[in-house]
Amino acid sequence: MDERRARQIALEEALASVRMEGLEPPPSFHELAARFVDGELTIEQVIEAIHAGRKRHPATEPAA
Repeated sequence: MDERRARQIALEEALASVRMEGLEPPPSFHELAARFVDGELTIEQVIEAIHAGRKRHPATEPAA
């Protein structure tokens, strides 16, 4: 199996797991994921980008 196919399978399995939890990644994740599958980004770079995005757009706390 080539590296691209292995990355695609890993992504599909991760998305299936997340969706089983009733969640759906935002469009920005799908853009990063496509770049990961194409070999443009490493998994470390994807994780770093996700963390950076959270710092720029932190989740709001629910009202008490």
